[in-house]
Amino acid sequence: MLNQSKDKLAPIPMAERGETLEIKLSMAKMERLSELVIDAAGEVAAKLEFGIDSEGIKFISGSATAELTVECQRCMQPMNVSVEVEFKLGMVVDEDLAQELSEDYEPLVVSEETISLSALIEDELILALPIVSMHEDTNCSPYVSEYLADDSDKESESEEDRVFPFAQLGEMLKKKQ
Repeated sequence: MLNQSKDKLAPIPMAERGETLEIKLSMAKMERLSELVIDAAGEVAAKLEFGIDSEGIKFISGSATAELTVECQRCMQPMNVSVEVEFKLGMVVDEDLAQELSEDYEPLVVSEETISLSALIEDELILALPIVSMHEDTNCSPYVSEYLADDSDKESESEEDRVFPFAQLGEMLKKKQ
């Protein structure tokens, strides 16, 4: 386990040593993620493996899991989302080398000697968030249930009951010809 107060890591030496980290990070310290969720309480559990592959690429392979509370975009009420993400990052020193990286890796540009561990995990969690969060049950609120019921009533109207506002215009054009 890693002490959370030590957020800065030197990834290249860690890859050369083949280190593994299992950590828990507070979501409250992840400012960008906190802006996207309703409640930033709780922890993120992560496991990171540092190493060098057969082609000499230094990498970070890892996973992170978190239970996040987000807003349902249908009923605007809080809902829990379990986020599990796996990633494999190839470390490069500049953008040009990132283009040459194998498709097995996402590029991680390491321009400084150290990187922020919480920022790295935060980035991966943000990318794993659902684009639109919604309860699986379409009846997640009384308003939505009422709205859906109104829509189903409209669909059941017969052809005779439907109003066609331009029907008279069509008849007038036929008479004019």
